[in-house]
Amino acid sequence: MQNLIAKIQKASSVTEMEEVHNEIVAFFQTATEDEKNTIRQAFEEKSKQALKEVNETKNRAEALLRELDSEVILEKDGKRYNLNDWITPSEYAKKYDLKTAQIVSNWITRGIVPPQNVLKIAKLNIQLVKDIRYK
Repeated sequence: MQNLIAKIQKASSVTEMEEVHNEIVAFFQTATEDEKNTIRQAFEEKSKQALKEVNETKNRAEALLRELDSEVILEKDGKRYNLNDWITPSEYAKKYDLKTAQIVSNWITRGIVPPQNVLKIAKLNIQLVKDIRYK
């Protein structure tokens, strides 16, 4: 019985779980009720653990897919910019509790926001700043 419990705990794939399950069925032919309960409990714990791991993997995969779906890339002057990292001065002012977007524009002019953190898109008449706190 201890050997069977060890196999249950060691199983790491569906195929291994199925093989152990077949051994359990054979073992149950001659097992006492206490032995059956002990094996059932071990198999149930392992199954719950496996289901938890599957759910965690599924959640991570879904998060990665959502990230890919929401990622917008802008290519300018041979460089690629993930637009999730950039916001307008107006959005910046709201996010960081500034009175107006003009403050951000002044910071750009005065160099408080470094030039590499300013993205100007002339065709759209838009200016974006890297979404990090400057002051």
